[in-house]
Amino acid sequence: MWWAGLTGSSSIASRSESVHVHHSKIGTPFGDKQMNRSSTISTGTARLRFGLWLAVAALLTACGGGGDPAPVPPVITQQPTNISVPAGQSATFSVALQDSSGAAYQWLRDSDVIAGADQSSYTLASPQLADSNSRFAVRVSNAGGTVTSAEALLTVTPPPAPSGEISLVVRNLGNALDLAIDAQGNTIAVLGKFSNRPQNPDPASLAVVARKFAPDGSELPYGPDGQGLPLPGLAPHSNAFGPHYTGAALAASGGIYVSTVSLRQTGMFNTYEADGGSLSLVAPNGQVTVVADWPAGSAGAVAPASVTLGPDGALYFVDYISGHLMKRSSAGVVSSVGDVQVKQGKYFYDSRFVWIAVESADVAYVITGTWSYTYPVLKRVQAGVVTVLAGNTTYGPGIDGTGAAASFDAPRGLSLSNDGALYVADGPLLRKVTRAGVVTTVAGQLGSDVLTPGPLPGSLGQLRAMVIGPDGVIQVISQAAAPQPERSLVKIRLR
Repeated sequence: MWWAGLTGSSSIASRSESVHVHHSKIGTPFGDKQMNRSSTISTGTARLRFGLWLAVAALLTACGGGGDPAPVPPVITQQPTNISVPAGQSATFSVALQDSSGAAYQWLRDSDVIAGADQSSYTLASPQLADSNSRFAVRVSNAGGTVTSAEALLTVTPPPAPSGEISLVVRNLGNALDLAIDAQGNTIAVLGKFSNRPQNPDPASLAVVARKFAPDGSELPYGPDGQGLPLPGLAPHSNAFGPHYTGAALAASGGIYVSTVSLRQTGMFNTYEADGGSLSLVAPNGQVTVVADWPAGSAGAVAPASVTLGPDGALYFVDYISGHLMKRSSAGVVSSVGDVQVKQGKYFYDSRFVWIAVESADVAYVITGTWSYTYPVLKRVQAGVVTVLAGNTTYGPGIDGTGAAASFDAPRGLSLSNDGALYVADGPLLRKVTRAGVVTTVAGQLGSDVLTPGPLPGSLGQLRAMVIGPDGVIQVISQAAAPQPERSLVKIRLR
């Protein structure tokens, strides 16, 4: 090393101003030159240079002569573990390293690369039975090399069978359209008389009224005369002119918000088109206050349907003219939330064919009934972006599955439960939809028009409306042909 060439003797006077040094050769610190003569160096300078030599020598010795250590491959301290989950429940595999700095990951499924799976963990969002027995591993690389983890086995089991019971609460409700639950736990049922006579001259024959029922099914006084609360609009599914009822939402004040649309005839064979509408608030004493009005045919007219009160206090509804999900703030400002493409079109058959569930000011869900000869899809609107959560427009009805692999029959209600799941009143079936778009049937039977109270899955007839109470109990309107033709209020308790 460079200090090895240091020879000769040094005489340092501890108390003198200078030191006389005799060297035959001094190496690199003084330059590569011979010094055969005496040199006078100050005491401080000599001490400084000797200190530097010693420090550098110690450092280089500790580093093995100055070379960098060779990089080492990743060391896995925690391998991916086997996972068993019910179908539809997410499964996450992960790996841990002794030192993760500079590490790159690539997950493998049955030795094949999973595109985009390049983190220290990998989640399969909604595994199905067909995914069972798949093996997952991760390849980890750094500057020192590459290692592959042990494989972890995924086992997917059938989802647990639904358990609970169906109970009949109120029989023969008439043409029930919508349901709500008030702060006292009472059920508000919106009923509409029905007539399919073209241009029906008697609006009273198509009146819409709300009635109140206690949890045990007994009817409670409601409205100005105690016989029910009259609501604006004519009953849906009729060919009469005039404002048509398209939805109701219970207000915090105890009143009811109602959405209606106006129609104009567009041709022969009873073809109509929505061209305006309004939002109204009906107080418990029957007083009606119009909170928003769009005259028929006016510029920028809106035809509101399925009015829903959001947790932010705003009113949400679908505009049959533009096809957008709309929002009316508590300050009265109306704006588009997202284009859900739900236009009523010119072949007006049923003014009540879209349902909304609002999770927050940024997230809402929309589903339609069967229309335009396609099966409906459940859409999620998040921060203005509209995506299909589940369902497709081509498959047959009532198929359970995830996303586009699932299908719906004829939705007539949509509600959010306390656990964040969505429930759809879908023809003869009650369907559950998770946030990942996994659709399962929890009650009812395809092809059945019979109401059968008792243990699930039971039989529900055809569902016409739905609401979920704070206690998690699901209430539906069942239209059944047996034991006798009628619409009934039914409770479904899930366990």
